[in-house]
Amino acid sequence: MNAEAVAQLVQVLEKTTSGDQNDMKGAQAFLESASQTNLPELIRTLSDVLYHGANSAVVRQQAGVQLKNFLYTNDESLRAQYEERWLAMPEDVRLYTKQNVLGTLGTESFRPSAAAQCVQLIAMVELPRGLWPTLLSTLVQNVTNAASTEIMKESTLQAIGYICQDVEPRCMEETANEILTAIVHGMRRDETSTQVKLASTNALLNSLE
Repeated sequence: MNAEAVAQLVQVLEKTTSGDQNDMKGAQAFLESASQTNLPELIRTLSDVLYHGANSAVVRQQAGVQLKNFLYTNDESLRAQYEERWLAMPEDVRLYTKQNVLGTLGTESFRPSAAAQCVQLIAMVELPRGLWPTLLSTLVQNVTNAASTEIMKESTLQAIGYICQDVEPRCMEETANEILTAIVHGMRRDETSTQVKLASTNALLNSLE
């Protein structure tokens, strides 16, 4: 999408939470039409809007919500179709989107992190197929890096917790020790953030289930 189209998408995302039924219906109709016309481009652009901190918190959050809606469905009969649709997208689109959602971790001003949920949903499709091999080590680094901010550690630990909950353990065997190290790192006595400790505790519970 060009700059004008991106600006239009931002306006549409603002309308998804306007409370005006006509605005909300129009916004959903726009997104549905855009997805049918060129879904890879829409997903790529939604990840851009989520990534760019200059956008409002509402717009970024809604970009994450819409991105999640195109990545995942609660309807089990359609889930395989959604997974195949993602895998069939051009590799450059998948790579670009993954870089954006990872790069968004630690930059959001709202909870829970939309980026963490997007990372989780892509991981659910890719990790069991041996794709995205650098993901888990990157997440661990986000938590253990001394320069990482509180919100970076918190949102990353949320992502780790979601992944531990929904991705088969066999897909994470090689990095299991690293993941546990990251979780324990967030629970250290000298960690001053209660939000980081809470995210670590939740991640630990998810890893044990």
